[in-house]
Amino acid sequence: MEAAAGLSSQKESNVNALVRAIAWPVVSLLVIGATHLVAEGIRPELHDVVAPAVAMPIYLVVGGWAAFAVVRGGATFVHGLVAGALIGLMPALLQFIGFGLILGRDATSVATAALFGFIAVFWGSSLGAGLASSALAVVRTEESKASARPDAQASGARAS
Repeated sequence: MEAAAGLSSQKESNVNALVRAIAWPVVSLLVIGATHLVAEGIRPELHDVVAPAVAMPIYLVVGGWAAFAVVRGGATFVHGLVAGALIGLMPALLQFIGFGLILGRDATSVATAALFGFIAVFWGSSLGAGLASSALAVVRTEESKASARPDAQASGARAS
């Protein structure tokens, strides 16, 4: 019974890490997406300027930011990917609802842009989760080496 309680506690901890970590990336994407939608609603010619090459760095950074924070919050690489998949839905929804339904863009180009946004955020999350996982592995290795060594002060005190 205690093992089940520990497993439930770990799952809850991972979910809490995921929710805390994605809050600010979500807020940031909401601000970016809303201003993008309003700007293109006011000036449709911006569509020619704000191309996928312009949006991709934003998506990569936001996906990486969220996944990095999830893994650093105590979750796993896979949880970082889940965060990326969840956040990747935001650019897709912006395309379908904002540019498709509200601005009336062509359904084929909207679907392509939506898929592009999802994939770019997911790729970013893969990078961020990988960076955080490798950084944590280095920290854990250094901590285990430090705990295996005798304390320098204690050994110095014994030598005198």
